Amino acid sequence: MSTPRFFIPKDAIKSESLCIRCEDESLAKQLKKVLRLRKGDYLDFLDGEGNLYHCSLAGLEGRVVEASILSTDKGDDLSRKTIVALSPLKSGRFEWAIEKLTELNVAEIVPIILERSVVRIDGGTAESGTESATNKMTRWRSVAREAAEQCERLTLPHLAAPLLFAKFLDREKELRPHGVRLICAERRDAPSIAESLCNLGALDSEDDRTLTIAIGAEGGFSDDEIEEAELAGFKSVSLGKLILRAETAAIYALSIVASATNNKK
Repeated sequence: MSTPRFFIPKDAIKSESLCIRCEDESLAKQLKKVLRLRKGDYLDFLDGEGNLYHCSLAGLEGRVVEASILSTDKGDDLSRKTIVALSPLKSGRFEWAIEKLTELNVAEIVPIILERSVVRIDGGTAESGTESATNKMTRWRSVAREAAEQCERLTLPHLAAPLLFAKFLDREKELRPHGVRLICAERRDAPSIAESLCNLGALDSEDDRTLTIAIGAEGGFSDDEIEEAELAGFKSVSLGKLILRAETAAIYALSIVASATNNKK
């Protein structure tokens, strides 16, 4: 049985005293009632920055978890700097996409609001109804954290706040002026994503440029949005002849990136 591992706030780790003290009711409940850990049992903690702390449980009282640090590791960050921009989806499909993208080592997920987005988040509220943007972000981050723990990632993906598409394009030009940018456009005469990656050299092992992949909403991108993206330096690519659901397209695209990267190592 593998050692359970959990992401915790970095300020809970006291390296100078080789101890960890974390106040987290849900974590304490999971250790006590789900895993039934006792004092002296082994577990691992991560700070989200690639540091892994091998510990033994020292105390579990109320919502407070205490542990003794036995050793530390600085793992290799296997994630390529890949950003996936995807429109929020309904019926739990966006959470599913977050989970799978995290397992595929995405570096950042950016929710983008498009002309055809079904779920819209503006001014801190979700137009589709019942849940505030703050609550959505909290749940999305929880999904990413749990997925990262399950697949034994050493870092957490960054989950950006929702952005209107035009602001997302401006953000990419400003933050990643030399990055590779692809937009998945169905029903267009465009090269495949695999072909485009090879031609652009985006998967060269010595290349540290970021790779941004934009995925459309349930109804895809509008013609105007694709034109705006291309003017912002995005290259249109195809995911094949079949019309994929948005969450499937995101996973398919990142799987191609992950496979190509692994094959070059």
